[in-house]
Amino acid sequence: MLKRMAFPFFIYFYSVNVFSAAWEMKTEYRPINATYGHFVAKIIAWDTEDKTPNPLYGCNSGQEYCYLAFVNGNTPFMNKVYFSGVTTSKTLGELGKKFIQNGLLNREYRSKDYDYPNQPHCIYFGYNTPTGNSSWGVIRFPGGEQCRVPEIVPNVCELREPLVELDHGMLRAEVINGSTAEAQLTVACTFNFKVRIMSSDRSGTVYFNDKKQFRSELKLDGVNVGDGLLITATPAGKTLTLTSTLAGYDGSVGEFQGAKSIIISLP
Repeated sequence: MLKRMAFPFFIYFYSVNVFSAAWEMKTEYRPINATYGHFVAKIIAWDTEDKTPNPLYGCNSGQEYCYLAFVNGNTPFMNKVYFSGVTTSKTLGELGKKFIQNGLLNREYRSKDYDYPNQPHCIYFGYNTPTGNSSWGVIRFPGGEQCRVPEIVPNVCELREPLVELDHGMLRAEVINGSTAEAQLTVACTFNFKVRIMSSDRSGTVYFNDKKQFRSELKLDGVNVGDGLLITATPAGKTLTLTSTLAGYDGSVGEFQGAKSIIISLP
């Protein structure tokens, strides 16, 4: 008997994440040339009903010490994030309302200029707090995903295909596990640029139901997309092979589909 396994299985080149945290940020790397550039970060959503306690509530050390900030590794971005309500909002929801009222949603903050990064960078949203010995430091703010993978801005590097479909077709149960489908995608940059092509969620797996057994494993030129493939992209473009391999078949019957966001990031 044939068991319908036609996906369609779309690989999207933009974020498809569902907002479920107190706040959500986006990060980018903006190259000036092949060896120099800076990071940009912004808060793109904030749940104004979130009841998580605000760690800055009651901070009485003034604007010089009671603030939020984006941080690259251990280095805060150029401008602090401070506004009316930072220390008087009891919950993250209340803080989010003040944040939005002050026009800070989607406002970009930038890092200082850096030589081209040769290792992964952790960009996080934090708050300033006492760290002992009369010193202060910025630690991670609760309520959202930290260490977002910075995307390289599309006017510098791009994936030329807006989406790719991997279709496994109609399969018998005995040949589902190990079935592969592949498609081509092309990465190009305006100058020769070393980049990592990877999934935005750092996972190479797409599950087809809540059992989290039946799945597709995605690879780019044989490398798990969660780990990412290192390449040197050129203006002419570099063509890669994206492969889906089915595994963990659990006896389910029907049409199955999934999606994964693929981004161009730093090495």
